[in-house]
Amino acid sequence: MARNNYKLSLLEQETIITFDQDGKTANFYTASESKRQAYRKFIKSLRKENQELIKLNEDSDYKLDFDFPKSWIAIKQPKKLTKAAQAQLIAARKKKNFTSKLVKSNRVDKQCQLLV
Repeated sequence: MARNNYKLSLLEQETIITFDQDGKTANFYTASESKRQAYRKFIKSLRKENQELIKLNEDSDYKLDFDFPKSWIAIKQPKKLTKAAQAQLIAARKKKNFTSKLVKSNRVDKQCQLLV
């Protein structure tokens, strides 16, 4: 099978963040397609301001691997939303999804596309 036709299984689409006690940097590795796309955009925007802090090791069709400052790692407990805040978020997401679908199907004019 040709390499470019190979599709990774969900088990193979791992995401790993590693760091040790001695070093000042951590390593981010992912083979997940959705994470690669999201983090490519993320590190592209970060590298504009922090070029010297982020080292891109590999960016390919199958993996994304970069080093970043270990001090950026944080584990936070999810925020607990009130029922009213949850309803507001759900309504906003539904509205955004509806608007995005309209833009994709070209049923809105160009002014509306700029607002999305």
